[in-house]
Amino acid sequence: DSTEGVPPKGQLIKIAGVTWDYVKSHDCFGHDLFNKSVTPWFSQGTTAEDDRTACAEKCRTMEKCVAFNFPVLTNGWWDESTRGPKVCYMKHGFVMSDQLHVTCSSEIM
Repeated sequence: DSTEGVPPKGQLIKIAGVTWDYVKSHDCFGHDLFNKSVTPWFSQGTTAEDDRTACAEKCRTMEKCVAFNFPVLTNGWWDESTRGPKVCYMKHGFVMSDQLHVTCSSEIM
């Protein structure tokens, strides 16, 4: 399972001009504002990078959006029966952040 191009957990990354806290394999379930079909990280070509940028830009323009989730291929594949559709979710209400030392908390907003 290649991790080339994925930042280490807890690293700050810049997408669409906004700094995001990269948190691997986590979701504060529910609290979805919107979702968009995307090409997962590790897919061939540049579509996944373009889709990450589009998700970040969409979140940035939504007043209540505080984070977004993005799918990552595991060992080169995606099992929709266990992982659901390949979408990014714009999130509200709860934040998961290694930098801020919070796990699904709404107390920092």
